[in-house]
Amino acid sequence: MSKKIAKFQVVRKDIDDSHYYWLLKAGANVKKFATEGMFVPGSTTILGDAGPVGYGLRNFWMTNGKEGSDQIMQDSGDFGTLIHDAIERLLYGEELDLERDYSNTTYKDARKHLMSFHDWFHAFKPDVKSIKPEFVVGSWKYKYAGTLDLFCTKGKKNWIIDFKTGSGIYSNHERQIASYKQAYEEMTGKKIHKMGILRTGTKHKAGYEFKEVKKPFASFLNVYKTYLDENGGKIPKPPLVDVYPEKLRIIK
Repeated sequence: MSKKIAKFQVVRKDIDDSHYYWLLKAGANVKKFATEGMFVPGSTTILGDAGPVGYGLRNFWMTNGKEGSDQIMQDSGDFGTLIHDAIERLLYGEELDLERDYSNTTYKDARKHLMSFHDWFHAFKPDVKSIKPEFVVGSWKYKYAGTLDLFCTKGKKNWIIDFKTGSGIYSNHERQIASYKQAYEEMTGKKIHKMGILRTGTKHKAGYEFKEVKKPFASFLNVYKTYLDENGGKIPKPPLVDVYPEKLRIIK
């Protein structure tokens, strides 16, 4: 595949555990992203706001109510962040102290998830020199961005892989990685041959679930069109952020 490499860059800002993205032309001052950049929604935001909701999730909301569902999802998100951060460290070659850092009762399953990732990695056998964890991608053409968990090669094939710690692999997860494929190819000019989703800490015999994804980008794009329609045909403005001083005193 011959593609022209996109002449733009992506800036990600993390606010209250959420990711926000701006696209800037190549060479632009990234410090001026808020004034010179173009704010775009993340793939997960698009899918979370406008993606189809399956029976399992609807039943989850009905069973637990709004407050209960929100708390469970917050706890699951915190745990997922912990595992993602640990996996990123492993992919950068760091050694984890499982006993010291991942054996407390709050995250009692952390070691199970990390060991299952270890086992998958050695079974999958990616080219170690090709590994790129936490790779931020974006599409200037379609106006969105996201953070890819892993790019790697295996044999002569380029793979992108997303990590999950939840109860299953769902259609929106597949749409998510399909959006990353489009964005990665647009940014780099490199073809992605394979997409995969790895779910760690499962009850499968191997301890994990790995699924090759073949969902077309058009499936994500259909949800994006709904997202825009729900927002008056426009991309919503970025959130207002409270700015506080680094230090505070009332009496000298």
